[in-house]
Amino acid sequence: MRRVLSFHYLAFFSAMAAYFPYAPGWFRERGLSGLQIGLLVALMPAMSVLSPPLMGMLADALGLRGTIMRVASLGAVVAMGSLALLSLGAAPVSFSALFVAVFAFNLFRSPLSQLADVAALEYPGDYGRLRVWGSIGFMIAAPAFGRWVPLNPAWCIPTACAVGLACAIVTSFLLPKRAAPPRSGITGEARALLRNRSFLLLVATAGLGQAAHAAYDLCISMHLSDLGASGTVVGVAWALATAGEIVLMSVSAWLFAKRPASMWFVLSLAVGIGRWLLFAWVDDPNVLLLAQPLHGLTFGVRWVSSLTLLRQFAGEGTMGTAQGLFMAVFSLGGVVGMLGWGPLFEHFGGSTVFAAAAAVGAGASGVSVRLHFDLARRERDAALSAAGAA
Repeated sequence: MRRVLSFHYLAFFSAMAAYFPYAPGWFRERGLSGLQIGLLVALMPAMSVLSPPLMGMLADALGLRGTIMRVASLGAVVAMGSLALLSLGAAPVSFSALFVAVFAFNLFRSPLSQLADVAALEYPGDYGRLRVWGSIGFMIAAPAFGRWVPLNPAWCIPTACAVGLACAIVTSFLLPKRAAPPRSGITGEARALLRNRSFLLLVATAGLGQAAHAAYDLCISMHLSDLGASGTVVGVAWALATAGEIVLMSVSAWLFAKRPASMWFVLSLAVGIGRWLLFAWVDDPNVLLLAQPLHGLTFGVRWVSSLTLLRQFAGEGTMGTAQGLFMAVFSLGGVVGMLGWGPLFEHFGGSTVFAAAAAVGAGASGVSVRLHFDLARRERDAALSAAGAA
């Protein structure tokens, strides 16, 4: 199972390296406005708002894992392959056709990532060392696509993505179809989570943090291009960021053994504020490249620490439900951010976008501090109770 999950992460995120860094520029090459680009890119987190709670509860209630992933992987390939076929024509692809294809792609893509995480979190061992293979695939593929897969002709990017996603179909058949369903009711588990203040603080922090991070996801490639960076440099920028992820995800278990995961969660958000300010103030792409390994903290550690904390709130057989609720709020933050950052970038440029992202990140950092002290107090209370009982 460990090798299957590792290969799934490798294949899936290699495919996403053809879409995620280059989609905004690809849409701009199709003549779309900033608002239209924001709407299309926001479909990725938007589908992660709608799909994860439903898929998570379904996966837990029926014990489904591999079956859902097989359907989802096939649907994602068909959607992206359809976009490639539409792009072969001489006439430009209409915004409505783009919207339908990208909507379908993201609808099916979301469970591929979510249920892989659920399976990895249920598997005993170090989640970071499994998830890091996704970062390795992304790091290798992003500069390769930047170098050899151009934005024009239009069919190149969606074809590369569809071919990579086809590998996820293979890995989905190697995963078990089912897992043991939980003993308790799913709706009761969901209500208990929503009454847990620490869980609510975690998801609120995740949502705000992702709203800030969406500025990077949406605008960094276009911002670097506007500063004079070539497609190769943009690909290298994404690869350096992912290299930082790889290093810190690989040692995340060691980091959490030294200090609580909640402390690393706070640190990742605080460093994010400085990173966004750097993008706002520095206009030399080479200097910004040097700062890209900070992505290991601002995303890699933030993601692994948040899911490590999430493990504490999920009961037996209910990780899909907990992760689905978490992902819904996390992704909602991304949707709100992208819908705002697109028009802001179009009218005021990347410097303004990243300065605003730093302000949103400061709010997330403040909530994360409250979560850290809340969890520390609960841990102290539990220790005192145990000592009193002894």
